Amino acid sequence: MDKHLVFRRTPKGQDEIKTRQLKLEHNHRFALIMIDGTSDVAQLEAKSGGRWDTHTLLQDLWQQGLIEPANVVPASTETADAAPTSTRAQQVGSREADAASSAGEESLKERMIAQVRAVMGDTGGEKLIAKIQASEETPTALADAVDSGCIFIKLTISEDKAETLKKSLHAILAEKFG
Repeated sequence: MDKHLVFRRTPKGQDEIKTRQLKLEHNHRFALIMIDGTSDVAQLEAKSGGRWDTHTLLQDLWQQGLIEPANVVPASTETADAAPTSTRAQQVGSREADAASSAGEESLKERMIAQVRAVMGDTGGEKLIAKIQASEETPTALADAVDSGCIFIKLTISEDKAETLKKSLHAILAEKFG
């Protein structure tokens, strides 16, 4: 997980703070309370004082739809209630993505972001992820986001990683859009 990623509570997460309806374990609840929309993962790790595995707890809360990256457009009530996917990378506002989440499938953007994280690990890729998240879910817009993000990675991190990402992300787009 990117140590610079900032999370915020979703409406579902805010509700859980108030109601305790999900009966979260102590560490999960504490982590949820610590999410403030401004602290990044590294800062949350520091705040925890090593009392828990921050990455695992954040991933669990993310998968339950209780938190999301702070640079994502807030989920509607309808989206917040949808069942999150097993590798939730981002909530997407489209009806198609909501339906895919409810069915337990990854959305297109989630698959793409998961691929970026798989190739880039905890460092790099943030700009490409932001471009994917901000992009319309059309073949042209997503391809443009991939191409421009990979140019940045090529220039600042690694030509090989940029080429690997570009090929794999375009393959995901080809699967979806043909």
